[in-house]
Amino acid sequence: MSTYCIGDIHGCFDELLGLLQLINYDPQFDSLRFVGDLVNRGPKSIAVLQFISTLPNTIVVLGNHDLHWIVSTNDCKSNFPDIASEEEIDNLIKWLIMQPLIYNDDSFDYVIVHAGIYPLWNINTALAYAKKVELLLQSNSGLSFLKYLYKNNIYKWTNDMTVWEQYCFIINSCTIMRCCNYKGELELQYSGSSFHVPNGYYPWFDHPLRHYDNKKIIFGHWSGLSGITNNKSAITIDTGCIWGKTLTALRLNDGKFYHYPSTIKLDLP
Repeated sequence: MSTYCIGDIHGCFDELLGLLQLINYDPQFDSLRFVGDLVNRGPKSIAVLQFISTLPNTIVVLGNHDLHWIVSTNDCKSNFPDIASEEEIDNLIKWLIMQPLIYNDDSFDYVIVHAGIYPLWNINTALAYAKKVELLLQSNSGLSFLKYLYKNNIYKWTNDMTVWEQYCFIINSCTIMRCCNYKGELELQYSGSSFHVPNGYYPWFDHPLRHYDNKKIIFGHWSGLSGITNNKSAITIDTGCIWGKTLTALRLNDGKFYHYPSTIKLDLP
């Protein structure tokens, strides 16, 4: 019995199937964890969702592309008439929105998140904030909030924030953040390597004030790292499948990595 954590798929369904074959995945005995961004950019986003949503013993954390897909697809379901019915799209949206922002895996002492854990929070604080956002997303106000999110670029936490502004910041931390300055302000545009972050900023996992309680954090989102953080507490598994590199799985039982080559040929961001 093995547990695998798999990096950003971005609609690369064929590569996902190839990776599962490579690791000899057995759904009866093995468990899967996904670090988000199941969809967008690649050719088979619907197939990825249809497949993963039926797998047993599986956890998915939400990525920024997953949330964006929920908003855009809800507004234009007719874009998928040849792939899935409107009813099936609705069911996939309902399934996806029920996934967490952060998953605390006590059995292996890992925290799994798409982009990162805000360095000025400890793990318990981040989990508590994430749970509040998850409850909002799963409520009748969830779609309205996501539309609000994409109209408000909240990059810092202040004492006079509204509740929805706080929740925007929490989502940006969990799904978009790569860099953060000493004051805790997020840089939400940079996507290059960890060696050339904007002046005055740190990769979130190297922030001098970070509070992670010795937990290991598994994340995706930052393909520019090429799978390397040089930080034993921060493990990245987005290895750029959508950019023609590899799709990666990490076996949590023993820390072994598996890589499956991509057939996608998109230009690098």
